[in-house]
Amino acid sequence: MKNLYILLLFTIATAKSFSQTASTFIPKVNNIPTSPEAALLGRFGDIPVGYYTGTANISIPLYMISESGIEIPISLNYHSSGIKLADEATWVGLGWSLAPEGSIIQEVRGIRDQYDINFGSSATSFKSRFNTLPMGTYKKLLQLGIATLNFCGGPPITIEPSWVDSFESVNGLLQGNGQPDVYHYNFAGYSGSFYIVPETKEIVKLNQTDNVIINLSGYFSATTPEGIVYHFEAVETAYSSTPYENYAGHTHKVSSIIMNNGKTIDFTYIDAHLSGRTYSQSTTLNFRCTPPAIVNPGVTLGGTNNDIKILSQIKTDEIIITFNLGNRDDVNVFPNDTGKKLESIDIKSVVTNKKIKSFLFNYTYFNSSNPTGIVAHNKRLKLDSVQEIGYNNSNIQAIDYSKSAYQFTYNTSITMPPKTSFAKDFWGLLQWTIR
Repeated sequence: MKNLYILLLFTIATAKSFSQTASTFIPKVNNIPTSPEAALLGRFGDIPVGYYTGTANISIPLYMISESGIEIPISLNYHSSGIKLADEATWVGLGWSLAPEGSIIQEVRGIRDQYDINFGSSATSFKSRFNTLPMGTYKKLLQLGIATLNFCGGPPITIEPSWVDSFESVNGLLQGNGQPDVYHYNFAGYSGSFYIVPETKEIVKLNQTDNVIINLSGYFSATTPEGIVYHFEAVETAYSSTPYENYAGHTHKVSSIIMNNGKTIDFTYIDAHLSGRTYSQSTTLNFRCTPPAIVNPGVTLGGTNNDIKILSQIKTDEIIITFNLGNRDDVNVFPNDTGKKLESIDIKSVVTNKKIKSFLFNYTYFNSSNPTGIVAHNKRLKLDSVQEIGYNNSNIQAIDYSKSAYQFTYNTSITMPPKTSFAKDFWGLLQWTIR
């Protein structure tokens, strides 16, 4: 029996533990992940494993797909940087990742490119407000039109001062326009980032460290230096009727791999739906009015909807890998939510039509303190063990061909409140002093 002891860090921040203040810390972006799996993959990129970040390399290899010179590992990986209050568990448990398919994740900068007035035909008009003379001279602002303003609920007034273009430009930037999104790719040992030029739709790589060529023609594709082509036609989306819509990116997952010899590896997904709830509280004072007006007091209920892709099969010329799914209690908030957990993996030979091996996953839940009335907000999927099962020549499970299970023990000395609790700080970490 293999035992893996994991320190599951439910980090508690105190007033004395901050190494940075909110005034000097610049948060990444207001980005909404398309799924728990995409969110955790982003964290592996933000906080890589190593001595510098203090994160241990906790990885359990399960199987290696080898086809025509390429290798695709199927492995469990745990991110040991700690658990944030609102973190959702992936399909293999809280903090764990199993993603053999590879993906391109859209990191929204400002608002999503598809909604950005600077993306496409409006780019020229938007940029013309920043018309600038040669370097070293004063900036020249051109008046493009008029503006209708309404102060403190009074009658609207139409004005044509020279600062209207400046106002419109700054207002557009504050709304998130003018900055292209960044796309992060990670597949088959290749990783990097790129953005799309708004006017030309040209793909420009950032900090280029490889010779992978990214193309966009209806969907993304990537060609490696060896000439192997990866297609990313399975797309996850996040959307909402609230303003969150403009901040939700897409995740593009590998749908097929085409080798030089014409052989293919195909990835099949099932469609699923998740819903998320968010609670926020803010108060704004408008000092333009006398007396100052109080705007948006109280608690605001928001949320997102996620149409996700769950891997169900990988097929090569030699093997078929089936990912068997089961129901779960910790992510399905509403009746139309259909999030799943991975219950087992079956690897079968195409030639003999017999199972080569299987992997069984066992789970319970981390339960919250002070639970709310919504069950999914109070539970977090916990991976307890995974075991490899072998088969004899008669395709029957055999103890001699099986291995002892990996069993996982977690530090649960701290019980987390519900995922929607306000007991968190600026970074999303558990903060007991906040109510």
